[in-house]
Amino acid sequence: MTSLDALKQKILLNPEAKAEYEALLKAEQEKLKVNGSKLMDKSIGAQG
Repeated sequence: MTSLDALKQKILLNPEAKAEYEALLKAEQEKLKVNGSKLMDKSIGAQG
């Protein structure tokens, strides 16, 4: 999970990485519907 946190830090500094992050997040959501939804909720909460 450390790599995920590192990626989030890069996103904060690099807007272009946000699109890639969201694409990866959607891919994970397809694999892990339940876990993916929880990650999305956490991401939305962090951004909001």
